[in-house]
Amino acid sequence: TWGHTVRVPADAKVLSATLDAPGDLLSADNIAFAHATTGGNLRVLLVSPGDFFLERALVLDPRVTLDKTNKLPDTEKGNGPSNYDLIVFDGIAEEPVRARGVLTLGVAGPSSPVKKVGMSERPRFIDATDSPIMRGVQLEGTYIEKAEKVQPVASAEVLAESNDGPLIVFRPGKKRQVYVAFSPMESDLPLQVSFPILVANLLTAFGSEEASDSFIVRAGQPFAVAVPGGRATLEGPLPHSGGGGLG
Repeated sequence: TWGHTVRVPADAKVLSATLDAPGDLLSADNIAFAHATTGGNLRVLLVSPGDFFLERALVLDPRVTLDKTNKLPDTEKGNGPSNYDLIVFDGIAEEPVRARGVLTLGVAGPSSPVKKVGMSERPRFIDATDSPIMRGVQLEGTYIEKAEKVQPVASAEVLAESNDGPLIVFRPGKKRQVYVAFSPMESDLPLQVSFPILVANLLTAFGSEEASDSFIVRAGQPFAVAVPGGRATLEGPLPHSGGGGLG
């Protein structure tokens, strides 16, 4: 392992690093790019008893530096600066935190953008808005074992709804909050292609305004793109001779 520290110009937007490795059989991984602004990176704390699918979806996003715990640290409670951009409560009741972004999955708390009024058994998805968070996400036919039945607070927006109430609720503002009425582990959503798309959309929503339109992909990794009309053309340098469109 070799490390090197460099001074970054104040007006830099994108950084690139190139490794000079003559004879390397895989040259594609010898160059890397990163945002110079903090909005291009997200420090995320996952508070969860354990969820392989969610953890994997988070850690594979190149914007994310992920920490995990099964209990919210006292240093992240109350007011003051936070060590994280986003705190994810997965199957654990949401608590008031310092972070500017909160994602809650399955268990609302007193600081959530909803009020719990009961439980719903096997709710069925019926509708979603055209919010960027839902772009490319298909919930039709998703099996959900159980979900919380909730009422959104006045400042919140329902992004997806079931036959038994809201499924995904978003509250914008200085502190952005997204509440999902079910835990991914109590559904088959993690097995669907929409799951990593939803996670990526959520991370973009929690990023800064400067990072909201960014698109970052690691070399050698697959990626998903939501395309209006269902067709697209991939253009640019390709690693193989031949190759062409994506349609």
